[in-house]
Amino acid sequence: MWELLRNFFLPETAAKSGKSLTSPSGASVAPLPLNDPASNPGSNIIRSGYYSLILGVHSLTDVELNTFESETVKRVDKLINSRESRQQLVPRLPAVIPQIMSGLRDDNSSGSDLARLIGKDPSLVAEAIRMANSPYYRTVNSIKSLEQAILILGRNGVRQLVSKAAFKPLLHSRQGHFTNLASGWVWQQAEYCAFSAQCLAQRQPIDSFEAYLAGLVRDVGTIVVLKMMDRIENLDDAPRSSQFQQLFTRQSLKLSALIAQEWEFSENIIQAIDEQASESDPAQMPVMGSVLHTASLMAQLQVLITEGRIDSEKSQITCQAEGRLTDNCKKCFAELQRYTT
Repeated sequence: MWELLRNFFLPETAAKSGKSLTSPSGASVAPLPLNDPASNPGSNIIRSGYYSLILGVHSLTDVELNTFESETVKRVDKLINSRESRQQLVPRLPAVIPQIMSGLRDDNSSGSDLARLIGKDPSLVAEAIRMANSPYYRTVNSIKSLEQAILILGRNGVRQLVSKAAFKPLLHSRQGHFTNLASGWVWQQAEYCAFSAQCLAQRQPIDSFEAYLAGLVRDVGTIVVLKMMDRIENLDDAPRSSQFQQLFTRQSLKLSALIAQEWEFSENIIQAIDEQASESDPAQMPVMGSVLHTASLMAQLQVLITEGRIDSEKSQITCQAEGRLTDNCKKCFAELQRYTT
């Protein structure tokens, strides 16, 4: 099933994975003009605010790891080194997805063919109609049928619809305290990140849908870590330290890169995610990594705005002060805000 997913999602020319994450391959291209986040207080505020939100902490403090945090780090480290354990925490794709993907790969398939396939899954039908009626598409009349929705969305929109349907069960999984608390925000962030990455990639020498997929899969490791936290019992402590947030971020991104590798995504996607885990300088990353870095910040910022954690006007100033919002970034952030209304 994952092979079908990879074949549909990625261009035929995309390199297959299977190489060590420590030395990923990929063409070197001119990076986006970004600043180093380590010297950038704005990005730290966004990251800290987002992870405080999903961990259920008002504000993280500069203290040593407590018992719960130490146990989480220890168990996640074992996950990183155990493929079998990881696979137990990742659910399967809906059965209808491969059929729809096959139809989308067929250039001769018509809108009615796609409607017939999508019609097998009521949740996909509802989502297609919802997307077509969203302010982003600016339709004059209300869209009520699946056939109308497919015409409005176009093949690329349907491709996004199917990919979101494939990944939402992975990222919107509720099994305990931490996943119940955070999975909605994690999925929201993933959707926003995918949208932003695709927008940013449109003026770069990379495949924009591949960037979209990188945005979707970037945080699958976050859910895996949260599931592991749900399993830790008989500990009175809870997440509270900024040190834990940094380790949580690094470990979850490393898991995402490993899972993307196991799913045989392209080396570009694997490398881009792994670079986030390694905290590489985004100005020195290949363009996919720079795009993903910026898209994730924009997505996390938008989640914080939606939740009232950051003032909308101040957020614009913060991003501009970072030097990240080039003309294209400003356009994409505006598009993201329109997409989320």
